[in-house]
Amino acid sequence: MNITARRELICTGCGCCSSICLTGAISMHQDVFGFPRPLVDKNSCIDCGLCIKYCPQLYVPSKAKTGFQRIDYYGWSQNEKNHFAGTSGGIFPEMASHHLATDGIVFGAIWSNDFEDVYICSSVKGDLSKMLKSKYVFSDAIASYKNVVSYLLEGRRVLYCGAPCQIGALLRIIDKEGVPTDNLITCDFVCGGFPSKKFWHEHLRTLKEKYGIIDSIDFRSKRKGWKHAFLEIKFRNGRQLFKRSFMDSYYNCYSDMHISVQQSCNVCKYRKRHLSDITIADFWEYKKAGISLNNKGLSLIFMNTEKGRDFLRGVPNLALHEIEEKFVQYVFKEIESPKERLDCQREFFNRANVIGFEKAASEVAKTSWPSRIMIHIRKLIKSTHKLGRVKNFL
Repeated sequence: MNITARRELICTGCGCCSSICLTGAISMHQDVFGFPRPLVDKNSCIDCGLCIKYCPQLYVPSKAKTGFQRIDYYGWSQNEKNHFAGTSGGIFPEMASHHLATDGIVFGAIWSNDFEDVYICSSVKGDLSKMLKSKYVFSDAIASYKNVVSYLLEGRRVLYCGAPCQIGALLRIIDKEGVPTDNLITCDFVCGGFPSKKFWHEHLRTLKEKYGIIDSIDFRSKRKGWKHAFLEIKFRNGRQLFKRSFMDSYYNCYSDMHISVQQSCNVCKYRKRHLSDITIADFWEYKKAGISLNNKGLSLIFMNTEKGRDFLRGVPNLALHEIEEKFVQYVFKEIESPKERLDCQREFFNRANVIGFEKAASEVAKTSWPSRIMIHIRKLIKSTHKLGRVKNFL
């Protein structure tokens, strides 16, 4: 049996099976909905079973045996340049800058030159800017796994940042190869899932036809601060696109409505269980913790291992403040109404495959201020009803 027998419900496209295959029989191909899935060449497959044995979605090791109690912090970079360059508090820019300055290797997500794809690649000194900021597009990590193994075998120190499932894949590959991990620091983030590459390519084509060749994309521009998500795209002809996230069809379908995300991400085993040394996230619920807004960005930082704690303590220019666990639980909460979300996703994907992404998005994505105001009113009414039911129960 090979990985294709189990791929539909659990596959996130991490590419571990392709990287670990002894005969090169497994390659990743985009399915009809725009997600990378393993395809097995039956003539090359020897039924060794490694792809199933080491799949990070089929095997999720427990971290309880480490005995380390996770430490939760909020904070930001005290280096103004790095603070502004990061998606939220500038924690990753600070970690990466320090690691590169001490002759380490950093892996992170980088755009392709045409902005069609995102790859996890290594960076050298002076070339860090390309892997900063969130990129809400599927990132291909396959080549990076073997590169990390090579660097570790050379005795180099590696800082690797990727999605939780990609960290799981990297650790499974390293385990299979029997490589020591003393020189490896892993960092992941609170993940909203991977959106369809097919949808991104359709949306990108629309942008290019309307505005021209793209020069840069920033899904989390801080031109007006961090509190609200702004999309900023610059074009080579000098034109610029700057708008709230919900006013862009691709951004809205992914970040706000969650209907363009692959369905396996809804049940991903790494939503609550992070195998990384460090996990970072936006600290959106700072008000509930009684913390004042820093409009350049606030981060949550979870030290998941002793190694992660020691690494962060050695990074200069970080303002870290320990915070009670009750104020960070929102980032680990389960999906509300998972069946309802799944049904909406299926309906949207099927519709988009018939009429195209942009037309399907225009039917469901509310990308205007009046529609957003109505959504906000409905949320307030829903919250009021919930509060009323609680009071009646009490």
